[in-house]
Amino acid sequence: MNCKFVIFSWSSPIIENCKDLQFAELSMDNEEFKRYSQNLFLTSNTNKWNDVQDFNWLKKEKSPNWNIFSLSIDEEINNFIKQFH
Repeated sequence: MNCKFVIFSWSSPIIENCKDLQFAELSMDNEEFKRYSQNLFLTSNTNKWNDVQDFNWLKKEKSPNWNIFSLSIDEEINNFIKQFH
């Protein structure tokens, strides 16, 4: 499927019947995000963005169907703010 997700998640994300997914952390450490997150009642207690569970991969090793990628802080902020415009 070759999709990229930038997420913050209180629970482990779940995938099924997918391949070539990529995940990056939507960090709550920058000031812009903190300002927006206060309005959305988000807290940064636990972020399980990289604890992806794959229903098609029941082994203890990480599933080969997803990977982690990195974003710069500027990209992260811009992507988040775009959804409000």
